[in-house]
This record gives sequence, structure tokens and C-alpha cells, in this order.
Amino acid sequence: MTIQRIALVNAKGGSGKSTIATNLSVFFSSARRRTVLMDFDPQGSSSHWHAQRSPQYSPIHLINTSHLQSRQTRAFQMALPPGSECLVIDTPAGIQGGLLQSILDRSDTLLVPVVPSPIDVRATAAFLTQLGKEPAIRRGRVRVAVIANRVSPDCRAYPALLEMLKEHGLPLVAELHESRTYQEAAETGLGIHDDSALSVARERQDWLGLARWLALPDETPITPAGSHAVKPPDQDAGRPWRLANIR
Repeated sequence: MTIQRIALVNAKGGSGKSTIATNLSVFFSSARRRTVLMDFDPQGSSSHWHAQRSPQYSPIHLINTSHLQSRQTRAFQMALPPGSECLVIDTPAGIQGGLLQSILDRSDTLLVPVVPSPIDVRATAAFLTQLGKEPAIRRGRVRVAVIANRVSPDCRAYPALLEMLKEHGLPLVAELHESRTYQEAAETGLGIHDDSALSVARERQDWLGLARWLALPDETPITPAGSHAVKPPDQDAGRPWRLANIR
């Protein structure tokens, strides 16, 4: 069985890697795909989120790499459960060197969240330049895409973000708007894709471009020169969609 392996990476802290990692895990698990969330971040945000998650919601298997047992081998504790279908990897800020290599070895897709602010765009551009030198990226074994995260209506750095994407030849696969719903969901171990009492119509709509790109890897969701990520039809806005809806 082929496992879909997706890592959230950016050397710049505060880009929203853990929020996207947990919500992506819920996206897959709510589609009844056996999902593993692997937390490489010593801060443990994803692990803390997982500890709050109620058993009544779709199951997600957690591997916290910062709290492995000394009596068992690292390889044994980091092995994916039999039948796993999706692996989502959360990574720390400042990722480089051996840890970056380990993440690349475990991934077939890298998602790079970036907040469209001047500081974040500059830092992410430097990270993407370094990332582009990795053999796994140059040879096309691992594909890379960018997510614009916490986008606000008065965002003035968006043109700089689009120019950065054009320079690196990378697609923008989602535009996630600033929303308190993510924080509200995280406090109780939920994601916007869970069937909960949260109002998530707009947030789910923001994810449709990413969902289609992940399910249909041969499609190009937008060109880097475009002004916005692909928007789904209006009638999809409030639908509690699943993978079956986008294939």
C-alpha cells in the first residue's frame, strides 16, 4: 500500500505549521483514511492538541519524536502502524541539516506555510533557496508547494509573496484566511474538518484548492503569477466535504 507522506516545513517560526498539520490530519482521518501525525517539534504543539482530542472523533495515531522511550529502539517507536494510509509530519522552526534530511527521507510532499508579511516572505525565500539545493527536491522525488496562511484583507505583502513563488517556480495551493475558528478548534483537539458545532463554512472553502491538489497531484492548481489560489464554486462553501467529493 502506498502511503501519502506530507511534511509541513518552514525554517521561519510562527508560520502555522502545527495548525495546518493537525487540521490536515483531521482532513484525512475524517475521510476514513488511517492517519498518523508525527510531531518532530520539541514544543509539542501537535502532541498537546492530540492529547485534547476526544475518542468520539476520527482516530489519529500520534508519534511524538521528542518523547520516545529509552527502553525501545527509535526505529521501532517511529514505525508506522500496519495499514497506515496518510502520514502528516509537523516540524520545528529552524529546520536544517540532519533533521531536514530525515524529513525529506520520510516525505513525498512538502507544504511550506508562509504568512504574507515582509519579514516572513523574506525569511521563507531564503529557506526555499536552500531547500531547492536538496537532491530530493532537484530530482523531483519530493514535490513542494506553498500555502499562504493567516491572510488578512489588508495584506500588503501579497504581491511580494507571489513574486517569490514566481522566482522559485512553486505553486500556491491554498490561501487560508485569518480566523479564530482554528484556535477555538485547537483548544479541544478538533479540526475544521470534524463534524462539530463549529461554524467552518469559510475555512473549509479555503482548503478546497489544497485538497484537490493533494488528491490530484498531476493537476496544477494555479500558476505562480496568479493573484489568488483557486476558489471552489460557491455551492461548495458549506458542504462537509470529504476526499470522495474531490476525486
